[in-house]
Amino acid sequence: MIQPSSFLMSKIGNQPAMQKRIERIAKEYEVFEYFYHHPPKHLDDRDWDYMLKLRNTHERVHFWRFVSTKQYRKEKDIVKEKERIELHNAHIDEQKRRYEDGGMGYASYLHWLYRSQYEARFGQVWRCLSPYVVGDMPQLAFDMQFALRNTYLSRQKMIAHQLSYTIVENVQNFRRSFPVDIVNADVDNDPNMARFFSNVLTFEKGNPIERLALPEIKANNPHQSTSDSDPTQQVVYISRHAREMLDGPLIHKAYVIPFTMDNSRETLEAPYTGRYRMMCLPIDKYLKWATGRKYVPFVEILKILGDVANGASWCKAIADHVPVRNLIPPSERPPAMEALYKKRDDKHKSDHEMAQIILDSLGPEEGVDYTTITNMRGRRRY
Repeated sequence: MIQPSSFLMSKIGNQPAMQKRIERIAKEYEVFEYFYHHPPKHLDDRDWDYMLKLRNTHERVHFWRFVSTKQYRKEKDIVKEKERIELHNAHIDEQKRRYEDGGMGYASYLHWLYRSQYEARFGQVWRCLSPYVVGDMPQLAFDMQFALRNTYLSRQKMIAHQLSYTIVENVQNFRRSFPVDIVNADVDNDPNMARFFSNVLTFEKGNPIERLALPEIKANNPHQSTSDSDPTQQVVYISRHAREMLDGPLIHKAYVIPFTMDNSRETLEAPYTGRYRMMCLPIDKYLKWATGRKYVPFVEILKILGDVANGASWCKAIADHVPVRNLIPPSERPPAMEALYKKRDDKHKSDHEMAQIILDSLGPEEGVDYTTITNMRGRRRY
């Protein structure tokens, strides 16, 4: 039977309810390990800390399958990396042999192609700092006031990952970066927000040139509209529930992207916290959304705005960055895509059946309402 480490148990201390919950989880995992074809090989204290926060057996089964898949992929990556190193060493040996025979062998300390480091560094500096010097890119603000409102830890982690991807995309992959601020993030007085950003800004120790273009974190939002009629003095708050549609060139003072799934229409509260012009992306004008929830990842919103700022039309920018799976009706899906959807549904069905086996073996857990739990086809990511 698996158990958390003595260090974690010492942190829990004498809490009968928590100890009882640990015993329940250990028994559930014992049943899961017996029936599942490829259970996780180990669970560390971080996994245990997360399992104690999950609400029911169904969520724990989802999590165990995720850990199993992650460990299996890591093992495959180690094997592939070992093979890559062996091939690389064989290539280096061959290049050394050529060099020693008087030929053109290319490797470290042999012949090598010269690339101007000054030219590369100058390109990095210009790409990162040109928006601040020239001022030809619109101001962006990432609004975090709704980021932690969702109680699902998996949703909060997904938002944190997407924020990290969006910042890196803006710094590294654009010809010209947007000037960006992270607003409504009081990391000094809100410990939850500080913990959230400790998981996001994991790339701060990277390239020192690119760190110059990292966004500044601000406790409030200094970007506010100063006019109701002049678009150049208005701040646009992008919400998929807004009625007015954003179209044409990006001439407004700033654009605010809320980092939230917006399932409860919480972005409609934004006008009560600041002076904004609520607008949505013109997706319905240029595309027909066929299936799935009408949600565009934050990094894709950044790419759409980047293409438009660099002269592309809204039609092309949206078509290039909206997921293709949302544009194909279920009746017109190609066989390969249909097979992927079926495989996903089979996994969720298998997890639900596994959770039911555990409940039949151990009985329901005290304090959990299982009447509201159905076949969980949620897109949870841990």
